[in-house]
Amino acid sequence: MARGVDERPVRADRERKSVRAEDTFVSDLFDLEGARKELAPLVGKVWRYCEERSIQGRTVTLKVKFADFQQITRSRTVVGAVGGESRTHGRRRHAALGDAFEFERNPR
Repeated sequence: MARGVDERPVRADRERKSVRAEDTFVSDLFDLEGARKELAPLVGKVWRYCEERSIQGRTVTLKVKFADFQQITRSRTVVGAVGGESRTHGRRRHAALGDAFEFERNPR
C-alpha cells in the first residue's frame, strides 16, 4: 500500500459499530429550545433504526457545527446499554445539549 492505493478487496461484511443521523439546518439555531426541537427527529431516526435491528449501544454522541464551521463533539457513555428512546430522549439529550451549546455562537 503506497500513496493511499490499496489493491485489497473491500470487505463490507463487518458488523456496524455506530449509528448516526445528522442534518444541516436552513437557518442557524439561536436557543436551546430551538435546538431541542430540531434534535428530536434525529434522535427518533437513530432509535427506530436500533429498535428495528434489536441493537443497543453505550455511548450517545452529539456533534455540533457552528456558523463559522468550527465543530464540537460531546459524548456520554453509560455503564449498561442505552435503554431506548423513552429513557434517553429526555434527560440525556437535554444534558448533552446543555453542555454542548455556547449560544453566543449559532449552530448550523
